[in-house]
Amino acid sequence: MPAEEKPHYPRPHYPRYVRILAVCHVLSYAAQPVGCIVLGVLACIHGFRHGFDGWTVGFGLGGVLWLVLCVQYRAWFVRWGRRHWPEPDEPLPAEQVAAEQNHTVDEHLTNGSLTGRRHNTFRLKRGR
Repeated sequence: MPAEEKPHYPRPHYPRYVRILAVCHVLSYAAQPVGCIVLGVLACIHGFRHGFDGWTVGFGLGGVLWLVLCVQYRAWFVRWGRRHWPEPDEPLPAEQVAAEQNHTVDEHLTNGSLTGRRHNTFRLKRGR
């Protein structure tokens, strides 16, 4: 679909807890291998120093469980987000988008926000 024909959907306003969960979603990509490696190294170190006991098994299973739970959290968050904030079925008309953003349609068309072009010509209005 060319950029000029791309429909304009309203931007939802997410509550703070949703934004925090989204940050956790992104951080889980880095935490997954780090947590698994740290818990695996702890299992190896504890196993060499104290032999095979409950702590060694716990650290080892914790590393494996960490991998699984990070993947499960990301899958849950995507499903939950799509269920609570689905994509709108119909795009908003240009007049309604402009009214919601407190601008005129002409301002949007000149800076390209409704045509799909990306420009840095949008300026914040003073007094907000």
